[in-house]
Amino acid sequence: IISDDGDTDLTVTNNEILNVAGDSNATDFDNDGTTNNVEISDNTFDSDNSYTAVATADDALANSNGDEFVVSGNTIDGASEGVNLAQLQDDSDVVISIDNNEFLNITADAGQQDAGVFVNDYEDGGVELTIADNIFSAADGENVDGVNIVDVGVSSPPADNIAIEENTFSGVDDESGSGTALLLGSSQNDIAISNIVDNSFEANAEHFDATSGGYDNSDINTLINNNQFGDTVFVSNTEQSTDVSDLEANQLHGTIEAAEADADASDEFVNVGPGTYDESGITTGQSGVTIVSVDGADQTTITSEADADILDVQNNNVVV
Repeated sequence: IISDDGDTDLTVTNNEILNVAGDSNATDFDNDGTTNNVEISDNTFDSDNSYTAVATADDALANSNGDEFVVSGNTIDGASEGVNLAQLQDDSDVVISIDNNEFLNITADAGQQDAGVFVNDYEDGGVELTIADNIFSAADGENVDGVNIVDVGVSSPPADNIAIEENTFSGVDDESGSGTALLLGSSQNDIAISNIVDNSFEANAEHFDATSGGYDNSDINTLINNNQFGDTVFVSNTEQSTDVSDLEANQLHGTIEAAEADADASDEFVNVGPGTYDESGITTGQSGVTIVSVDGADQTTITSEADADILDVQNNNVVV
């Protein structure tokens, strides 16, 4: 389904859109058109090929004046890009809502962005974006992101018209230490952290990564306090610390393997929160790292049914 050049009101609802060709878009909004009042709802998208369910590009949402672009109630299975929102320009007043969708089995593909929702080139202006009440999960063994927001060229203060709320990020983990549920990849502190609320993060390799955004300790504290996290692992400069002021980077991990992979300097601590970690193949990559339970060994269990070593120490002066 392609919307190309010109004013468009469009509803796509209650369809099964299956077997999308590889590296193709199931629905495509492109080429400087003025897209008005679009609703894509209650559809099922599925394919064995790498595909994008909903794509915009080339200012397709520019020049809209208070119109709505809604992606709601869909099941999007096996996509490498569930929704790709590109070039949301400053002359647009469109209201975008991505809500109540299931982004299942997100897959990786070398030519695509590998995310449930990917937002790129969001410029300062009237675009209002809400990502709410969605479910994000990765396909087995796939290094992907749940939500990835990059290149948000917004002036100070941070954009308060982007909201990420009440989503469930679960199983965004390739089982080798990679996969990020929420990636704030912009180079500036330009998203209002206070608008990221009431999300649930569980069993992800990396719950969030905000290392590129210039966020301060207060921002990261707000992010942690306003959302719910399952098992958590901190890479820190202080033993058994969960204080964000001690974090090596603005990241919060859900697996020991992912945290260990990001411990890139000696004398850092992989501080493991209480819980049961079903992991194997944890490999140390840096000498002098200490892996320690925050609340003591009786509160932390590592278990696995896999036919593999749980921990492979390959460096000197590693303390467990």
